Amino acid sequence: MDKSTKQIRIGAVISYVALGVNIAATLLYMPWMVSVIGKADYAMYTLAYSFVNIFVMDFGLSNSVSKFIAQYRAEGNVQKENEFMATVSKVYLILDAVMAAILLVLFFFIDRIYTGLTAEEIRTFRSLYLIVASYAVVSFPFMPLSGVMYAYEKVIETKLCEMFQKLFTIVLVIAALLHRADVRFVMLANVLSALIALAAKYYIVKKGTHIRVRLSLANFAMFREVAGFTVWIAVQILAQRCIFTLAPNILGIVATSEDIAVFSPANSIESYFVSLAMAINGFFIMRITKYIASDEKEQLYQLLLKVGRFQVLLLGMVYVVFVCVGDTFMCAWMGTDFRISWPCAALIMLPDILIYSEQVADTAAVASNLVKYQALGNVIMAAVCVLLSFPLSSAFGAIGASAAIAVSYVVLFVYNNILYSRKVGLDMGLFLKECYGNLVLPVLAAGVVGFFLCNKLILIKGWTGAIIKACLVSVVYILAVFLFLNGQEKEMIAGLVKRRH
Repeated sequence: MDKSTKQIRIGAVISYVALGVNIAATLLYMPWMVSVIGKADYAMYTLAYSFVNIFVMDFGLSNSVSKFIAQYRAEGNVQKENEFMATVSKVYLILDAVMAAILLVLFFFIDRIYTGLTAEEIRTFRSLYLIVASYAVVSFPFMPLSGVMYAYEKVIETKLCEMFQKLFTIVLVIAALLHRADVRFVMLANVLSALIALAAKYYIVKKGTHIRVRLSLANFAMFREVAGFTVWIAVQILAQRCIFTLAPNILGIVATSEDIAVFSPANSIESYFVSLAMAINGFFIMRITKYIASDEKEQLYQLLLKVGRFQVLLLGMVYVVFVCVGDTFMCAWMGTDFRISWPCAALIMLPDILIYSEQVADTAAVASNLVKYQALGNVIMAAVCVLLSFPLSSAFGAIGASAAIAVSYVVLFVYNNILYSRKVGLDMGLFLKECYGNLVLPVLAAGVVGFFLCNKLILIKGWTGAIIKACLVSVVYILAVFLFLNGQEKEMIAGLVKRRH
């Protein structure tokens, strides 16, 4: 096994562990946190983060860093690496100054913006706002660090930093809660752990890469090429943000507040599902860039197929378990009033399996400078979603909004496959056949059997029922799918089992 493959495998394991820790923390200590600091302070805590995050956007520059540094590394051009980073760093500093000015001005208008808050809530919000806004201003220029680390294939180090941040945050927050600390200390715990992780990434980049940021090397002629790439990435990000940002607002216009409340847990579950799908995102940027540069289409296709089948198998299992256990889980987690959130989540999660099985092709499109076409696809998706959301949300509430999102993502999936076939040169028809062909029936069979067992035979409710049912469906899924794995996949699983013994 080469060093790059080993990095990717270990990095993937760390990613999934970190994601598991994050989900477990949300489910377990979040209710405790709310009970300690109170609903009002928790609302201010959430509001401060969400308000500041509106203005913390790098317009796709961090995506550009991975792409261009990987490209220059493939060319062996250290000088261009440093010129590029100097240029990007200057742009980040300019954006940071603008963001700081905006956040400072807004601080003095908080009471006018949030007229519904009490005087005490405004005071709490101002304190939290200062903490999170200060962190945003300090950390913003360092956003490219992860991109540099991925371009240098430092996958393990990147994921360890991210996992450390999550674990250290949990430890500090729990310590603050045990001492019945004020909500400001809870916010500071989050900020402190993030700053330490940021310092660790900076140290790794300084000691383990050729990157030496000297602002005097900035070359704004070079930035024209970067800007052309970045503008379209920004369009893509904005279009994607529109999907889930607009949904609650459209429900508020044409449906009821109850529909908005029901949609929220479904949105949260889908975001965790996407986090699982994205856990290996960025791992293959250097390898894909090399394949594109040397026109090795067959190697690129084999990587696409290997990663695609892995994603389908993993996401398929999580999805089947959720569909079978979703009603029991939702009632245990949020109560019976949120039962309808289960089918909402199932609707918006399904197209994610299609989209994220093609992550390698998506990265290949970025490496091939096709971001303009990718952005166009996302704009079409957003337009379809908005056009469908109004009539469907009006007729069916949260279910309608979820259906509109699902259809729009299917439209994006079809568009992407045309793009990957015509512009990247990948045989997507063959990919769909080889990736999904022999997996569709066993996955569907596992779903049908699992649903019958969970809803007709095993009628245990609450968390106990959800856990028992989830374990049972997982076993059914694994048994149903294992026979249809290819030889390489079976060998990989056999190797993992042997290592454990």
